Amino acid sequence: MGILTSGIGLHHPNGVGYYHPSGVHFYRPLGAREEPRSTFLKTIIFGDKSVDDFCIAEALKANKTEIGSATRPTGVEISSKTAWRNDEKYIFQFWTIDRKNCQNRRLYYGMDICILCYSINDRMSYLSLKVWKQRIHHYIKSEEIATFPFIVIAVDTPIPDARRRVPKKEKLAQEKWCRKHNMLYFVVSSVSNAINTDEILNAAITRWKEHDVVQGVIQPNINLENSMMSLVV
Repeated sequence: MGILTSGIGLHHPNGVGYYHPSGVHFYRPLGAREEPRSTFLKTIIFGDKSVDDFCIAEALKANKTEIGSATRPTGVEISSKTAWRNDEKYIFQFWTIDRKNCQNRRLYYGMDICILCYSINDRMSYLSLKVWKQRIHHYIKSEEIATFPFIVIAVDTPIPDARRRVPKKEKLAQEKWCRKHNMLYFVVSSVSNAINTDEILNAAITRWKEHDVVQGVIQPNINLENSMMSLVV
């Protein structure tokens, strides 16, 4: 579901007010021109150590808007990127969580999409992928796990140590495992400018919509400025 789907309209002496379970209150002054509506998608990104130098997140967040350190939780990098589909505006807010804070349950509140990155040529990286997915299950309702929008990005990075390289047959098995668990799967080059980010984000939107249909969620459109305020935990 979208981040503010459970927001509740309130009366406010200075305008139309809203409340979100995170405890954030805000209002739009009476008579103020309403901004264009957008759909917000909180997207958590995890990456194994072997893909840190490449950082798929940076490729996805090209032309991004950074959110200042004063308004974000400790140990988290937050930025946003706009994507359009069928004249609808979607704003991805990427949360890259460092390993010291990855067990902070509050950071996962309102998560809409999870992107998992690993090195397709490194067997240990693939095993870490399974660990990450299992850990995320602790922050998702059990009835949502089967359809939750997981996206796996397999980064084709060179591995100097021949003993750790993965044969082609095993790479195919990795993809099969991901698809078996209903995760979207992309293989990308370690050259960030070669990544088709539009394809990845478009697929993420599709999977998110499918998930909300299954869960019976009706996603309202959300004002960008107000939504940004609600994301602070």
